[in-house]
Amino acid sequence: MSTRRKATLIILLMWCAVVSSCSSSAGNEGMPPGPPATVFILIDWSGSYDYLKTAVERVVELLKTLPPGTRVVVRKITGDSYPPENSIKTTVLPNPREIQNPLNPNERRRFQAEKKRYVTDRNELISTLVNAPSTRRSSRTDILGGLLYCAENLNMAKGSVHLLIASDLKNNVSKYGSYLKRGCLSNVKVYVISYQNVEPDLRTFWDMRFRDLGAISVNFWGPDDRFTANCLVK
Repeated sequence: MSTRRKATLIILLMWCAVVSSCSSSAGNEGMPPGPPATVFILIDWSGSYDYLKTAVERVVELLKTLPPGTRVVVRKITGDSYPPENSIKTTVLPNPREIQNPLNPNERRRFQAEKKRYVTDRNELISTLVNAPSTRRSSRTDILGGLLYCAENLNMAKGSVHLLIASDLKNNVSKYGSYLKRGCLSNVKVYVISYQNVEPDLRTFWDMRFRDLGAISVNFWGPDDRFTANCLVK
């Protein structure tokens, strides 16, 4: 091979490396990596739960780290957790299309606009949660109504499905219990965060109940444990 051809080949290889590097760095820069998923979040607004403020802070930490394309459903646990008024926010975080040609200014502008929309929608979701109107904190805690809502809406889920519950799990409402059938939460991964209850029998009960409903994993996190998207079992 002549010296001139070698030089041309080297230049071409260097050009390919530059284009590849630009495409990679322009991809999801500034956005959390990971495949889209579906995350149901139930937060205990009842009177027995002492860690509501902490729970909201933990959920905000999670929301900040969810990747684009994730479907998020945030709801309250109240004295009757099934009706629609318990909804705080349901949304799908925008998923910007990757840049195919990093040397095309129109593609770069398009990607930056879509990334900005992702950040705006995510921040709006966080703001809606933080500023959710306070309701009269009931002495009744309906965990089962929240679970039934999630079970009935699994058909809209995409990707892996995660159920986050911030509660002491002191359920004292059985109104919806008979509707929760074995396997209705099939393939769902359950996380109980900001869990304040140290009664081992109660924890064991809910671990068994979630698995009977179909959950493939159940994990408990204390009030001091931080929770981000990296904690979600892939």
